[in-house]
Amino acid sequence: MKDLTSRQKFILNTVLDKEVIKLDDFCKQLDIGERTIFREITSINKFLKNYHLNIYYNDNLLLSISGNMQKIEEVKSSLSSVPLQWLINKEQRKIIIACELLINKEPVKASYYSSKFNVVLG
Repeated sequence: MKDLTSRQKFILNTVLDKEVIKLDDFCKQLDIGERTIFREITSINKFLKNYHLNIYYNDNLLLSISGNMQKIEEVKSSLSSVPLQWLINKEQRKIIIACELLINKEPVKASYYSSKFNVVLG
């Protein structure tokens, strides 16, 4: 699973758990556009090719996975859970950081938040 980003792992994990999910649900949950989801699915499918699995979508933009059930279970078991704080959007991060800074009595290094939210320091 080292070839996948946190967001890709989250998408794959969700598709594996729910079996069918609306594209719009991912867009709202991750605060990203449809084209970004499609790019992520393309990358995930390159990874899933090793397992002879594929995430696909139908005319109603419902996402699901196809392939051998044994291989699907193999991917499920090897997929580590993604920490929720890595999936928080930019605005949510700002609010959390502001709250933590207001509560803390000491200064906090920016690198702490970079590590906590799995984002670049900038």
